[in-house]
Amino acid sequence: MRFKNILIKLALFSTFILAWQLALILNQHLSEVNNQTSLQAFIPTPLTITETIFNNYKLLLSELSITIVRAFFGISLGFLFALLMGVLFWVRPSLRKTTFPILLAINSFPIVGFTPLIIITFGQGSWLGIVFVSSLISYFPMLVALDQAISYASKDFFELGRTWGASESAIFRKIVIPLSTPYVLNSLKLAIPASIVGATLGEWLGTNHGIGHLVIVSMYQLNPGMVYSSLLLILAFSLSVVGIISKKEERYRH
Repeated sequence: MRFKNILIKLALFSTFILAWQLALILNQHLSEVNNQTSLQAFIPTPLTITETIFNNYKLLLSELSITIVRAFFGISLGFLFALLMGVLFWVRPSLRKTTFPILLAINSFPIVGFTPLIIITFGQGSWLGIVFVSSLISYFPMLVALDQAISYASKDFFELGRTWGASESAIFRKIVIPLSTPYVLNSLKLAIPASIVGATLGEWLGTNHGIGHLVIVSMYQLNPGMVYSSLLLILAFSLSVVGIISKKEERYRH
């Protein structure tokens, strides 16, 4: 049954790729007849993307690795902030009522609106600025997961820990963290792709390296093959990480 599902997905994917290729070839032919600009000037064919990746894989992987490192530090900073706020919400529940709406508003605010502040604070193209953008986009899913885990965790566990004379820090380490782990793992499936997107957006503010920088340069050079190749690598890496986390999550639950 599982093998059949894989075959169906492969068939659907192959049909989509073939339709994409044929549609752009047909559009190019009609554009030449009518003396118009072909869509391939903006949207490359799957064959063009494949050739671009094959011919420039060293450059693509090098720039992607830089973005991944920045995203790693970004999500690490976001996780530390989410953990800190989760602890504060647990210790001081009244703090949540005033702070959580503010954090929600910050998360809902368009990242472009923070651009002037980021440039003034960190400088244009700053490594710290890119990491900050990555953490700003990725922290909220983890904060919501921790808050949900703490809110819905059985109070009986907490009372039992206090009855046995456990300190607040011991209760947090031995009870809160284990109960929160499934929620955090689930949130990482959103937070990690968000951190990569955040790092890519941060690189758009101005830097000399990174997959975001490569996308911007390729757009100005009217090189859609490189643009889509870069975006495809980001997508492939994000899906791979989400798949690994999903496997870890299943093992943890079992």
